Amino acid sequence: MKTLKLLISILLLPFSALSQNHEISGTTSLGAGTSIYLWKTVGRTLNPVDTCKVTNGNFTFSGKYAEGLYAIGVAQNNMLIFSMDHTELKTILQVQGPKWDVNTAFKEGERNKDWLEYMKKEADYIKQKRELMVKSKKDNDTSAARKLMELENSFLTYQNSKIAKDAKSFTYQVISWKQEPSEDKAHYWDNIDFNDTRILHTTVLNDRIQNFMRKFSKGKESGFIDCIGLLSEKSSVNHDVYEYVLNEMLTGFYESGMENITLYLMDNFINDESCGDENFSNVIKKNAESISRLAIGNVPPNINGTTSEGKAFDLKKTCGQNKYVVLMFWSSWCTHCKDEAPKVKQAYESSKDKGVLFIGYSVDTDQNSWKMALTDRAFAFPNLCGGKGWESLGAKDYRVTKTPCFFILDKNMRIVAKPKSTAEIETFLKINSK
Repeated sequence: MKTLKLLISILLLPFSALSQNHEISGTTSLGAGTSIYLWKTVGRTLNPVDTCKVTNGNFTFSGKYAEGLYAIGVAQNNMLIFSMDHTELKTILQVQGPKWDVNTAFKEGERNKDWLEYMKKEADYIKQKRELMVKSKKDNDTSAARKLMELENSFLTYQNSKIAKDAKSFTYQVISWKQEPSEDKAHYWDNIDFNDTRILHTTVLNDRIQNFMRKFSKGKESGFIDCIGLLSEKSSVNHDVYEYVLNEMLTGFYESGMENITLYLMDNFINDESCGDENFSNVIKKNAESISRLAIGNVPPNINGTTSEGKAFDLKKTCGQNKYVVLMFWSSWCTHCKDEAPKVKQAYESSKDKGVLFIGYSVDTDQNSWKMALTDRAFAFPNLCGGKGWESLGAKDYRVTKTPCFFILDKNMRIVAKPKSTAEIETFLKINSK
């Protein structure tokens, strides 16, 4: 399953006036001409900012950059997160091995020395906290509860020691945002300044929103709606932050399968004239339109391509030739897909003479793996491969974040069901394809 991703990678926020000249340089054992990339974070998304080449074991970025958390490395799966802080305009790195996140040290740049130390301590703190919480709740271990309190107090003291160094520094401001929020719902957001748009270039809001909803909704629709109302009111002081929050909630609720809450958000906060910045308003409304197209009763995007047998494929045309089309997104590496494969094959065999056609769409990146899985699972129905993983066009259009994922379409290519399992497919077809 991929982590939740926002559709704001094209978001252009008004940061140019807040940029300052920074120099980020370093040494590496990578060969001459190797490309080093610089990305700026937008929540959990990385936006490309700059690139340079390795020369004689050295690399240098120099330019005007806004404050925020950035990533530097050779690829998005091999990079290091660091802080671009206006109180420290020069940073020197030593990349001492192939993995940037574990083999990099800061030779110059006290803020990032502290940031690297903090991230390691935070990871260790989270691990210990989870272990103690399990012991405290599951085993009713009173000593674990005491140790948990001691751990939390110790980490809070550590955070405060960093923040006290320079309250105006962006690096220490992020640590302040990361401190444990209030247990009181009304004061949960008290240490967040929603007018500070630098927070969009961290994962603080992403993490906080998920925790807020989980903690105070109690899993009820009314609880989620109350949380949405409170958070919307808090964040509405700044258009950019407000719409980022709306988009994060919209994507999160939809990808969690909570379509009623998703529709509530769209009806009450997005499909109106209240959006602020035009650039982002367009992004969030496109996100909402994408979600709306995937609602039952609506027509989703068409899929064109070439099947594993080399035949041209058009989903709309195929739907018109069948009573129902069961569209299955899957992958060769998904163990759940492999477990479901015999059931999928059985459902296809029992319904193919009743005007029902199954279509497979793999999110594999490797064609050989896809074709080997097709042979192994003996799928006799048409299959296509997106070829780009989760970034495959079909997967993006249908907002697929896990496999297997199913849609049932009628002759007009309208979505008539979104079954969560093969058993639900069989139930639908038993009732509707007599």
